[in-house]
Amino acid sequence: MPKIQLDPVTAARMRSSKEWSEVNESGKGSEYVVLNNASTNPAPLAPVVTSKQPNGKEVVVALPQSFPPPSTSAPAPSSRPCVLVNLTSLFGFAPSVIKNSVYTNQLETFRSQVTQTLEEDWEFGIEELFELEVARHCEQNLADATINSMTSECHILLPYPPVIGGSISVDEIWSELCQPSSFNTVNRLGFMVRGGNKGLLWKREILRAVETIAEKEWENTAKRRQLLALKKWRQEERPEKLEKLYEVRNVFEKRRDAAKSKLNKVREKRIANHTEDLQGLDLAEEDFAFKKYQVGEDEDEVEGKPMSRADSDGDNSSASGSDSGGESADYECDDEDGKGKRNEERMRRRAEASKLREEKRRKKKQMQLEMKMQEIRVNAERGKVEEMKKKREEAEEKSKTEEEKLCEVLVKQLEDRLGKIDEILENLQEEEWEEEEDEGGLIDEILRKGEVEGDGEVIVGGGGVKVEQMTILDKLVASILGAQPLQPGTSKEAHWEKVRALHEEVKTEWKAEFGRLPPDNWNGEGEGGGEGGGGGVDLRGDGWGGDDDDVVVEVEVEKEIAGGGSVEGSGLDCWEDGEVEVEEEKEEEELILSTPNVAKVGGKGLRPGGRIG
Repeated sequence: MPKIQLDPVTAARMRSSKEWSEVNESGKGSEYVVLNNASTNPAPLAPVVTSKQPNGKEVVVALPQSFPPPSTSAPAPSSRPCVLVNLTSLFGFAPSVIKNSVYTNQLETFRSQVTQTLEEDWEFGIEELFELEVARHCEQNLADATINSMTSECHILLPYPPVIGGSISVDEIWSELCQPSSFNTVNRLGFMVRGGNKGLLWKREILRAVETIAEKEWENTAKRRQLLALKKWRQEERPEKLEKLYEVRNVFEKRRDAAKSKLNKVREKRIANHTEDLQGLDLAEEDFAFKKYQVGEDEDEVEGKPMSRADSDGDNSSASGSDSGGESADYECDDEDGKGKRNEERMRRRAEASKLREEKRRKKKQMQLEMKMQEIRVNAERGKVEEMKKKREEAEEKSKTEEEKLCEVLVKQLEDRLGKIDEILENLQEEEWEEEEDEGGLIDEILRKGEVEGDGEVIVGGGGVKVEQMTILDKLVASILGAQPLQPGTSKEAHWEKVRALHEEVKTEWKAEFGRLPPDNWNGEGEGGGEGGGGGVDLRGDGWGGDDDDVVVEVEVEKEIAGGGSVEGSGLDCWEDGEVEVEEEKEEEELILSTPNVAKVGGKGLRPGGRIG
């Protein structure tokens, strides 16, 4: 018959049930083995167990469970949290185990008592067990290795219930604790938090606090690095670059002048050799005289151009003036005998006026024709000049030697580089003159308030003695490391020495990753809250204890010293003996940079287009 391993509580309850009596009397029931220290992690409990009786019937035995089945809404992590309880330390002696007995043995009784107590308030119960140092946290997939590393004392393994705190899923909390962070230091602290002897709610809250501080410190670190880079640029890199640019500009200017001088010599030599060839194409000194009518031009080419309205109005007005003048003269002659003469005179004057108008119209038309013809000739000559100029340029280009072409290319390249250098110098010099209005204090003041170097140190007293300053990270790390279980075979003194070393390693790694340690009065914005600022990380929450618990959980460390006795030291305040009084520093980091509105005119230095001195 195959063996089914069950936990002691289930086995005890089954032995006292009616079904167990029926199966036991048959002599063919399954054999149940009670787990002790030598056993390993129990197999998952099945909801029912079937067994055949002598008459051939199958009896279904329901297995009681201490907790309701886990929720299937969220997938469980690969490893579930458990609590390993040392019954020997809890009850003061190792319980006896009587196999295959009808009486309930001590191991089952003790397990039942512990389970029933934890069912009432799981988080409070395991906190009590952790504080009494009779239990330790472990993971289900590592339970075998943990049990094998323990001594011969009797232990029981209790898995977490599916829900704690009323309605909080254990799978969700454990998944959040196992979620990797984007920061190496937080991942290392998360590993320590998961293995500590604290409840899951406590672990979740403290890991959230560490993650929040890390995110804000990363943002502040990026800003401080930008300020440091800006300060280095202004004080070191820009003056050095300006000096080098001026030197480079002088070198390029000398090279450009030398190339121009060589180009002029080569060009003069080439012009002297090709003067006769290019002289016939030079129209600069030629005068163009235009005749009234050129050969081949006809009056019909411009005859179609209409007269302007002003010209026609002038002709009509002159004609009407002549008529009106004649009529006024007619009124002067009132003699009836001279009517015939007056009519003749009127006809004669009209004929003369008509002749004058015709002559004037002809002259105006002739003038317009001449102007049009002159415009045509000018356009023709202009095209001729452009064509001759183009031919001259082509002839000059063909007559250029390779040496002259290389000199022209070199001069152009040097002038382009000089233009770029002048533009850079102009911008850099303008920036330097504008920043002279800021009397050097803004960036230094910001960096001084949010120190990047020397964090965690303050100067106490007039002697200039540097004493380490406690930060919010020190308190969090002390709480996390204080919850680490004592490894089997390790003395307390060796354990706390290792804890101190881990504390320093975490601080060093944090400072290397974020540039500084967060201040003690950190308020979530990367700035010091001060005495009345109401800042600080609220580390309270479910799992931290009662309402009257302090924000930071103090860890008491007992150390054996020479001469006997023990000294209670605070693992929170300092890992060394004694207490250190530290003075909290007020911080208010302003990262708003303002550019001066009025630029200083006429700063020192050489600027292209500017002045010297």
